[in-house]
Amino acid sequence: MSCSNCNISLAGLEYVEINNKELCISCYNSKYGKICTECEKLIPIGAKYAKNGEKYWHRDCFQCTNCQAPLTNYKVDGDGKNYCVVCYNDKYASKCIACNKVITTKELFVEAEGQVFHEECFRCSSKTCGKKLDDGYIPKDNEFFCQECYNEIISTVCNYYLQIVFWYFRVWN
Repeated sequence: MSCSNCNISLAGLEYVEINNKELCISCYNSKYGKICTECEKLIPIGAKYAKNGEKYWHRDCFQCTNCQAPLTNYKVDGDGKNYCVVCYNDKYASKCIACNKVITTKELFVEAEGQVFHEECFRCSSKTCGKKLDDGYIPKDNEFFCQECYNEIISTVCNYYLQIVFWYFRVWN
């Protein structure tokens, strides 16, 4: 029996069978071998490797683009780079406006007026209230209020202007 590519005798040698053809390891590697994207060296047959699309890595070469930590759980961004979950979240994940922590894909969130909040963090902006805004909100000056607090704010503003109107009315009459 010989290699179907280079005709070397396979007696006593390791070989690979592909499509009913026997190939010596050298021919297999040159024809089908995977090259590590990081170190550009051959990934030996039987070695564990990581794959992302058409790219391959030795397990030891498969690291976070940002912090170089070995990758077991990883995310890939739009430019095809590999990141550990922590670096990916720091770079790409949405952060809650209220607590500035990452909103994970498993968490419920609220988007209000283009801002993103953890569901638990979406609360009335009034310093004396802080209740969860489950039943809706009223936006005012990049803040979010429950109906009761909004009514109180508006009535305070209205009373202020009403007093000015009454003062002018008294002055002119």
